[in-house]
Amino acid sequence: MLNEVLKEYFNRQIRMYEIGEEGIERLRKSHVAVVGVGGLGSFSSLLLALNGVGRLTLIEPDIVELSNLNRQILYYPMDVWLFKAEAAYNRLKRYAPHIDVRAYPVLLTPRTMEMFLRDVDIILDGLDNMSSRYLVNRFSIRHGIPYVFTGVGGFEYNISFIHPPETPCLECFYRNMDDQYVVKYIRERGIINFTVGHAASIQVAEAIKYLIGMSPSLRGRLMIGDLKNLSPEYMDVKRDPECSACASPTYDEFPSKFYGVDTVIIDLEKDIDLDNVIDRIGKDLILVRRGELGVVFSKGKTVIGISRYGTLIIKNAEGYLVDEIMSKILD
Repeated sequence: MLNEVLKEYFNRQIRMYEIGEEGIERLRKSHVAVVGVGGLGSFSSLLLALNGVGRLTLIEPDIVELSNLNRQILYYPMDVWLFKAEAAYNRLKRYAPHIDVRAYPVLLTPRTMEMFLRDVDIILDGLDNMSSRYLVNRFSIRHGIPYVFTGVGGFEYNISFIHPPETPCLECFYRNMDDQYVVKYIRERGIINFTVGHAASIQVAEAIKYLIGMSPSLRGRLMIGDLKNLSPEYMDVKRDPECSACASPTYDEFPSKFYGVDTVIIDLEKDIDLDNVIDRIGKDLILVRRGELGVVFSKGKTVIGISRYGTLIIKNAEGYLVDEIMSKILD
C-alpha cells in the first residue's frame, strides 16, 4: 500500500486511469535494468526513477568526461573523472530516495550479465555498440526477459520491443552489423541531447506499459524516427526461421574485453581492493579521482580507471601501458 507521502508524490500519475494506484504499486514491485548510462541511459534512468520503479540496476563501465555533460543529464561538472555508475547512483538517490538503486561499473560480459541481471523484469538499451546489444539479445532469449532495443545518432533513432519467442530477436532483423562501422558512424555523425531525450521517453513508455500490464506498441515493430521531419515510420519485423541466435543463444563469441576507437575496457573477473591498487600503481601514475566504486589515474594523455568490481578502462591507451597495469593489478 502507498503511504500518504507517496500518494502525494505520485498524485498526477494516480489520476491517470491507465495507471492509477494499482499501476504505481506494480511499478514499485518492478526491477528494471538500464545497460549503458550515457546520453540515452541517463534520461531513461531518471524517468524510470521518477515514475516509481522499485528497483533500478545500472550497468556502465565508463568514466564521466567533459564532452558528456551537454547530453548525459545525470552528470555534473563536479563528476568529471568519476565512474558514471557512481555519479548516476548519487544523482538518482537524490531525485528518488524511495527507490532501490544498484549501480555497477562493470563491462557487459556473459559473466556480469548472469551475475547482476538474472532477476530483472525488463532491460533498457543505453548502449553504443552492436556487440553489447547482441549479448543483451542472447541473454534476453535465454532468460525470457524483454529488452527495449534503442539506437540513436544525430537526429535519428530506432526502437523496438523485443521479447522472444513472442517477437523476433534483435538478430532476426539486425544481424552481423560491424561494430567498426557502427562506432565510426556514431562518432562522425554526432548526437544531440533532444534526440536521446525523445528516444528515451519512448523507450521508457514502452517499458512502463509492459510493467503495468498494457501492451507495448513496438512489440514486433521497429520504429524508425528522424527529428528533422517528425514523421516516424514503422516496420513490422518477423522472426527469421534461420536465425542462429534464436536457435542457440550462446555466449561463445563474446569476449571479456571491449576495444573502442580510443578506449580499451577489460573485465578482470575478480573484485579489486582499491587501496591495494593505489599502493601498487599510484607511485607511477597521478591519482585523479578516488570514489567509492573506483579509482582513476592519469599518465600523460592516458586515463586509467579501475572499479572495485574488476573493470579496467584505459582511454587514449598505449599497448605497453595496458600490459604493465594489468600485470601490477593481477600480480
